[in-house]
Amino acid sequence: MKRRKLNQYLASGILLLGSCLAYGLRAEEASKGGVTQGIITARSEHWLEIKADGEKESVRYLPKWVKGTEGERGGLDQGMLGKLKGFVVLNRVEVKWEFFESRRILEISHIDNGAKSGSAKGRVTAKGEAWIEVTPLNGVPERYMPKWSKGLDRDMLEKIRQAKTGDTVTVDWTYDERKRVVGLVVE
Repeated sequence: MKRRKLNQYLASGILLLGSCLAYGLRAEEASKGGVTQGIITARSEHWLEIKADGEKESVRYLPKWVKGTEGERGGLDQGMLGKLKGFVVLNRVEVKWEFFESRRILEISHIDNGAKSGSAKGRVTAKGEAWIEVTPLNGVPERYMPKWSKGLDRDMLEKIRQAKTGDTVTVDWTYDERKRVVGLVVE
């Protein structure tokens, strides 16, 4: 009997360690939670992936699990699922989360100063086929995507392709549902 209990505890510890490794957490983080600020890099109707400021990789966040009432199955927090619909890839967000099998969203909000347009000078820190990430000196990274009009602006896509990681650039942008690059100058 004691051996069985010991094996159960050992198995639980191994599962916790495996979860920590799978989600990029240290063991002490797994029992806690935290607040993360970063950029949404991918999403579905059930989760968001967020690249936290200062990190290289994105991490997946899900709504918390709500237990079902007697005789009913539980599921993801429906209120949070509804709230996630208001977030799109490239939005800057702040997420309060706890760890329970994975990072679970408790609260989420846009990080937005309310500006509808602006300009930023900084270093290109990452690029994708349809976006560019610029980090100002002593600032946090922002990702920008070209404007959409029957497709992404092809001229701007070409400018993004030509910019190299590490280049110093000035980005002129507007905001609709995300920041859109409308001007890009490599210095």
